[in-house]
Amino acid sequence: MAGRFEGITAFVTGGSRGIGKGIVQFFAEEGAKVAFIDLNEDALGETTKELRAKGYCIGRDRRDCFILSALLLNTGRMGRSV
Repeated sequence: MAGRFEGITAFVTGGSRGIGKGIVQFFAEEGAKVAFIDLNEDALGETTKELRAKGYCIGRDRRDCFILSALLLNTGRMGRSV
């Protein structure tokens, strides 16, 4: 049932590795726009490249209070958020 999250924006913390990465991939595969952050900048960049290469709409940044606040405020502008 691909596409069941079309028009939804998912915000994921710890989205570069393990369960967090799986959640990012799941939402992207189901049509959501995904914004995610992680403490590990190298893993963050690698996950971003991997998912963008598959054509998914991905936004990301490293852990930063100001950026986190901006992401939370702006995800609502991209459609319904989860």
